Amino acid sequence: MTVAAAWVGRLNSGRDQLWVASDSRVTGGHTLDACPKILTLPRSDSVLCFAGNTAAAYPLMLQIANAIAAHQPARDRAMDLLRLKNHVVRVCTDLISRFRGRPTPFLTGEVQLLLAGYSWEAQDS
Repeated sequence: MTVAAAWVGRLNSGRDQLWVASDSRVTGGHTLDACPKILTLPRSDSVLCFAGNTAAAYPLMLQIANAIAAHQPARDRAMDLLRLKNHVVRVCTDLISRFRGRPTPFLTGEVQLLLAGYSWEAQDS
């Protein structure tokens, strides 16, 4: 079971700071207790965290990171986090449709992704 959380904390200076944390155990026929489940995205103002089926989640996370790196407005932060979220959903939907050889289709909740960052349009985390 994955434990992941994101929250906004206020520093003594009055500035808000985004915090993201998760456990580091992945399984899938094996157990590895030192594997990050949080990935800093290429634009560096946001992160992606996963819970669920590692064999499905890691390819999704890497594809999302590569899609952001390859799309200049997403990479250079010209695309706000709220629009980036829609881009991430499209990338995930497309990639999930391309999985082949799975014994069963993806189930709702089999993979959960947490996108956390700062929206300069909404001025909020």
